[in-house]
Amino acid sequence: MKHKLLTLSLLAALLIGALTPAFAGRTQAATPAIATPHTRVAVLDKTRFIFHAGVAFFAVHHEYARYKAGDFASGAPHRVTRIVAAAAVLLLGYHEAKAAYDVAEKSHSKTLHALASPINLLASELSTVHSRFSKGQFNATDLQMLNNSTSTIDGAARANGTGTIKDVPATLPSGD
Repeated sequence: MKHKLLTLSLLAALLIGALTPAFAGRTQAATPAIATPHTRVAVLDKTRFIFHAGVAFFAVHHEYARYKAGDFASGAPHRVTRIVAAAAVLLLGYHEAKAAYDVAEKSHSKTLHALASPINLLASELSTVHSRFSKGQFNATDLQMLNNSTSTIDGAARANGTGTIKDVPATLPSGD
């Protein structure tokens, strides 16, 4: 009985909530005194780009290092599981490369505009390799292609005066 009463009460509240705006009068917001154009403020575009591109680069370099360590070699233990896990990492890399591309495209920075095309190429390559890996298909040339794309972006960054993009080994705190 309590369950039916609760259901009817919730249904009545939903009905009242849905019908109330229909019976309310029309309202209009006040017109702003000063019309301002809607411009996008480029707040920390380069920082946002570096963050997103860095995560995409990490995904590529992490899986490339696993490939070099032999994790994807025929006969390696848990090979298929590692390939599917690599697909998930590459999907994250694709997402982050697309986010970096969006930041670069919307930015007013000439440097980021110059890096937009190579990062978009990396994103499309990540999508292709992810698709293959998610089906359990491994090809060593796919990871080599991704690694070469990151080198291309590094070269474009150096050509535009940004400097080199490289991995820096860092130790993580052990918590001891």
